[in-house]
Amino acid sequence: MLNEHNEKVEEKTEKEGVTKLVRKQLLRHQPAVAPTQPFNINEMEKEKELNASQPATQKEKKNMIHDTISSLRVRKSTRNKVNALINLGKADSADMLVDIAIDEYINTLAKEERKTFEMLYQVLQNRK
Repeated sequence: MLNEHNEKVEEKTEKEGVTKLVRKQLLRHQPAVAPTQPFNINEMEKEKELNASQPATQKEKKNMIHDTISSLRVRKSTRNKVNALINLGKADSADMLVDIAIDEYINTLAKEERKTFEMLYQVLQNRK
């Protein structure tokens, strides 16, 4: 197909009296793009070591779990309370705030209730 196109271009150029060099000009090469900042492997290794030495934040830990997003129906007053706490800076998101509240509640459970909770939670997690 490309050859057919090139032949048509040659025919047109020969008819018009233009040289066959027009065919070569169809593919114009752009000048090479140079990087704005050269790559340095030492800097990359330093960043990697710096990131490895820092403990993972709660947000990063949640991203590692790969949970799917789900919705939860609550009253408007509950939603407003959650938004107010987020605006106060107590959490970055509603998900994080609910997770913190649930963890705090789980810590108040008796030993037997906590074991039962863990078993039920694992069963629900394995349903995925």
